Amino acid sequence: MKRHPPAWPLALAGLGLAACDQPPEYRTAEGQLGVVLDELSGEIIERPAGHVDVVVGSTICAELQGWFTGDGREFHVRRAEQDDAWLRECFDFSAGPGATLEGTCMTLDVAGETALEMMAKDCKLTDVEGPEFRDDRLPVASHAIEDLVLTYDDPTLRALHSGLDPGPAGEFAPARQRPAGAPLRVLADGSFTVFVQPVLAVDPTRTVAFTEGTPRAVTEDTLDSFAALPDGTAVIELAVDASTLIALDLPAGSLTGDEIRGVDPSMAAAMELLVGYEKCRECADGYGAPQLALAVIRDRDGGRLFGANVDFTLEGVAGTLLPVGVEGVVSFQGACTDAEGDERSATLRASYGQLAASAGIEYVCPDEDDSWDWDVEIVDDSQEDLDLLGCGCSTNDDGPGATGLLAVVLTLATRRRRRSAQGGRQPRVRRIARPTPPSFAC
Repeated sequence: MKRHPPAWPLALAGLGLAACDQPPEYRTAEGQLGVVLDELSGEIIERPAGHVDVVVGSTICAELQGWFTGDGREFHVRRAEQDDAWLRECFDFSAGPGATLEGTCMTLDVAGETALEMMAKDCKLTDVEGPEFRDDRLPVASHAIEDLVLTYDDPTLRALHSGLDPGPAGEFAPARQRPAGAPLRVLADGSFTVFVQPVLAVDPTRTVAFTEGTPRAVTEDTLDSFAALPDGTAVIELAVDASTLIALDLPAGSLTGDEIRGVDPSMAAAMELLVGYEKCRECADGYGAPQLALAVIRDRDGGRLFGANVDFTLEGVAGTLLPVGVEGVVSFQGACTDAEGDERSATLRASYGQLAASAGIEYVCPDEDDSWDWDVEIVDDSQEDLDLLGCGCSTNDDGPGATGLLAVVLTLATRRRRRSAQGGRQPRVRRIARPTPPSFAC
């Protein structure tokens, strides 16, 4: 089966997602700075995180995104700047024990606790605007290969349970876990996107990031096709009863996940259709517009089957459907564009072979200020008068906004961020908080 290119690059370019409501990825130990780590794959964190988990041998490159006021209520950025030189010049950088530094890129040479050290110094920013910076650090935990295991995560199910509201359904069904050591089963009539995810062996909810990781099929001769993608994922096709293992080759060694086995599509016996809505504390129903939908395929015993290329259709008024490049997943685009206060309804239908499912879509479009989810005001210091513009963000802590939640899906589909070479507002994508259950790869 021919695999079409994923839709996320076009979606991202079309929406022009901005960092308006997004916290920085990491916050330094003293709470002074917001930091973005470039070219880092595989971590799933609740942002802003206070430390970095990475595999030993990885290289993390820090970009200073902005600074916090002393009370933590304002986060100052300069979106018109081409890079972070305006803030970076306020610090000298060094690497903690077991790491080496080149510029602001730190390579983790040995496992253990270390940090990107930041020594404050005089700069134009402190002269003009008056923040009094102190010495600071970004803690980093470097993990040995021997302390990790490789999972094939289901990022969409994680997104539903961790970051979205079930809407009129009232609740999401519990995420059934795949029994330990049982193969992950893939329907043998199309492609399956494998998300490789290192986690701590003693705590599978704690994901660990990596750089320079390449997925590899351990038993490639049983695969109909295999493609390692630049974003750290792999796309495979399996015949019935064929199986493979996926390994992740890293600078410090390799990790290998559980067996993935192809199964007959006739095993598909039931479909569940899950729809996630943006959380909205100020909305009357507690939720706003629909964000994404996931079709879950199960066998007669309730076990999950992966890789189903599901067809979706939308009847009614709820925006338009946008594929995200992951099997069985679709997002909603423009569900509330220029429609504050409107009541909307539609029916989402999904089909795979002889299976079909539908879900009623009902919601009220929230006011724009009810959509944002970060309780810190973003101040764009690019303006000459330094007015507190904040790009229209509110200061409440409701659920993720519409563009923010679509960015969730895009991030989980790509698993890699690349620094934009352009100035102005930079597209930033958010990641999902660690879930309570140990795994969603059920």
